[in-house]
Amino acid sequence: MDQEKIILSRVITPQGELQLQQLVEIDEKNHPVYEIIFNGVFLMASYNELSEKELATLAVEPLASQWQDIQVLVGGLGIGYSLRAALDCDG
Repeated sequence: MDQEKIILSRVITPQGELQLQQLVEIDEKNHPVYEIIFNGVFLMASYNELSEKELATLAVEPLASQWQDIQVLVGGLGIGYSLRAALDCDG
């Protein structure tokens, strides 16, 4: 059964409909859960935080340790977990 959702925002763009929704239930950290939906297709959610952070860290950390001033492009910022993890890498 689907969880109850609250639609926080919905916009129509030339590419389609983008929707931000919040699940009525909270996660294990007692935080609200958000999902991003595009044209009815699930894109990402705030409960995917760990995998997004790990992916960015695994990609950026080896480079950051070799070069002082690296530039990283994060495509599709989404909720921002990947960006935060990339910025937090030492270098």
